[in-house]
Amino acid sequence: MNRSELGRHAEQFLELLFQDLDRWGVSLDAHWDIDHLCYRTSTENEYETRKGIFGKLGDQLIESEVNGRAIATFKLHEAINFRGYRIDLIELPAPKSGKLTPTGFEHIEVVCDVPFHELEARYLDLTFDRKGLEKDLNRELELCLGTRNVKFHHASLESIITLEQNQDVFQALRRSGVLRDLHLRDPLIVGTFPLGIEMKNSDLDILIFADDLSTLAQELEMRYGSLTGYSLETYSVGGEPSVICRFTLEGIPFELFGQSRAPVHQEAFRHYLAEERLLKFGGVTLRESVMRIRGEGSKTEPAFCQALKLLGDPYQLMLKVQRLGTSELRDLIKFL
Repeated sequence: MNRSELGRHAEQFLELLFQDLDRWGVSLDAHWDIDHLCYRTSTENEYETRKGIFGKLGDQLIESEVNGRAIATFKLHEAINFRGYRIDLIELPAPKSGKLTPTGFEHIEVVCDVPFHELEARYLDLTFDRKGLEKDLNRELELCLGTRNVKFHHASLESIITLEQNQDVFQALRRSGVLRDLHLRDPLIVGTFPLGIEMKNSDLDILIFADDLSTLAQELEMRYGSLTGYSLETYSVGGEPSVICRFTLEGIPFELFGQSRAPVHQEAFRHYLAEERLLKFGGVTLRESVMRIRGEGSKTEPAFCQALKLLGDPYQLMLKVQRLGTSELRDLIKFL
C-alpha cells in the first residue's frame, strides 16, 4: 500500500461513513475535528505487516499495550484531506484474542465540545456504546452505526500521547489518583502539557465539576491537603464562582479548577480546544512562534494571539477561535 492507495481507501471509507451519518440524521458540528482514523487488522501477522507499511508513510508516535493487546499510532507525512478535514493520525490496534475483525478502516474519532449525555440526547433513537466512559483518561462515547462507527472524545489522541510520553508528568498524574478519585466530577486535563508547549514550572491543569463548591473544597482538603504546597482558594473567574486547588507531587505542580458548570463548558477547556486545533493546522511554524513568545514571559492565550497577530482580549478571542469552522481556521493561519 502506497500513499495514494491509503488515501483512496480512506476517502472511500469516509464517504460511506458520511452517507451513514446523513441517513441517520447525524451531523458533526462545524468546529469539531476528526482526530484520527482507526484501521483494524484480522491477525497478528497482518498487524505487523500493516505496522511496517504505515511506518513508511508516517512516524510511529507510540506503541503500547492496552487491555492485553498492542496499539500503534502513526502520524502521516502527508495528511488525508476530506471535506475540509485534515486527518494525519492513524491508530492501528492488534486484533483482540478470540474476536474476528475484518481488515480495513473501522471508525473515526472526533473531538467534541459537549458533554456526552448531551450528545446522546441529540440522538435518542441511535445506539451508543458507553463502555469507554469508564476510562480514567480521555473517556469516549461510541456511536454505533454498523460496520462504520464514530467515537467521540474531549481531547485528541496526539495530545494524550504527548502527555503519556512526558514520563515525569504522566507518572505523577497516575500516582496522584486524581482522575480515578474525582471520576464523578468529570476531570479533564487541559493546558500546556498535553499540547507539548509547557515551560519550566508549568502546572498540570485539571478541570472538574462542582455541584457545590463547599463540598468540593472539603473533598479536596481531605484528599490532597497533606501534599507539598497545598493551597485552596475560592473566588470568581469570568463571573463564575470557582475553586482552585494547588499542590505539588513528585516535583510536578498540579492545579485543580472547579466550577458548577461541566468542564467541557468551562472557558479553559474551550481555550485548550482552540489551541489544539491551531497547533494541528499551524504546524511547526505556529508552535515555534508560540514557544518563542512564551519564552519571553507571555502566558499561553496571549502568546497564540500575538503569534496570529490578533488584537483584543486574548481570552475572549480564543473563545471565538474555538468555534471557527475549518475553512475559517485555515484562513486565520494561512499567512504564518
